[in-house]
Amino acid sequence: MTGSMTINIIITFAAIAIALLTVTIVTYPNLPVLPFTAGLIAMAAVLPLLLHPVTCTIWSAVDLAMRPLEPAELATLDPRYPKL
Repeated sequence: MTGSMTINIIITFAAIAIALLTVTIVTYPNLPVLPFTAGLIAMAAVLPLLLHPVTCTIWSAVDLAMRPLEPAELATLDPRYPKL
């Protein structure tokens, strides 16, 4: 779960940084501070919840690539796999 949370935090912080930079560049002389802050707080609260299933899947794929399943583990997952 630590890897999944790390990926989630990185993606969320990157999205917040991109939004912060974009809105600042577009509305530079007159920054809408209150609506912008409310939007960033909402983004920081909602985005990790929406990204959780995706980041868990990404981390499972990374973990499986680093530690492939052994034949005994495959036998417990698929009944058609030959028993060792």
